[in-house]
Amino acid sequence: MFQEFIRLREIWIYNSTIRDWGPDAAVTNSCHPNLTVLSMIRINMTDGLLPLGLQSNDFPINLTQITFCETNLRTLPDNIDEKWDVNASIYIENSQLTSIPLSLIRLQPNSLSLAGNPIKVLPRQLFETSAIQHVTLSYTNVNELPREVTFSTMIIDVSGTKISFFWSWIDLFVERQVEGTPNIIASGTPYCADLEKIVNGLASDFSEAFHPGYSKFLMNAAETNWHFLRQAIDCATLTPTKFPIKSWDTKYGMTP
Repeated sequence: MFQEFIRLREIWIYNSTIRDWGPDAAVTNSCHPNLTVLSMIRINMTDGLLPLGLQSNDFPINLTQITFCETNLRTLPDNIDEKWDVNASIYIENSQLTSIPLSLIRLQPNSLSLAGNPIKVLPRQLFETSAIQHVTLSYTNVNELPREVTFSTMIIDVSGTKISFFWSWIDLFVERQVEGTPNIIASGTPYCADLEKIVNGLASDFSEAFHPGYSKFLMNAAETNWHFLRQAIDCATLTPTKFPIKSWDTKYGMTP
């Protein structure tokens, strides 16, 4: 029955438990060639695993957005990049990922949000791809970016995390981007709390003890550097999730 909906453009599943979604009812490009949006909101899946119905080798190729928000999804298949051949924004937010699957990075979504997952360690590969233009890591459990990164051009959102310092690789990144909109969003972090105290005259330096591997730009508290810091770091924008979960809860009758 499901595979007869050949004109289907969007799939929204909200406040549900998926016990079984097998390959016989899979989302496929053959049956759903017009599908552009897949939204799984407040969903429980068996064992926190991606249903087989979303793992077809014939997965829809015209998807522009894939969202899992407020789910128990805890991992993705190691070969999901061989099945999801899409150029979509991918949001896996307020879910149960404890690490970032390399298969997800290999998918190279243009925008990737992992906000609100209990992730502690970030792989350097996440920042070394030119395809991902915006990565949101807000309200995860990370306390630092990778120590060594060779190349990065994306907007990085680490708001609401425990980040209190930046490594030296970030210097080339912020120096290149500082003339435009800040490419690092860090509001609600210990780093921005320190910066606020510094510019308000309540502290003379960042609370992190000096380390030779730290950024010479972002860890420089001198007053002559304040203008640069204001251009390089956004300490005002808070983004709990990219997906508008509050408006969905209001619209569909759920209370937080």
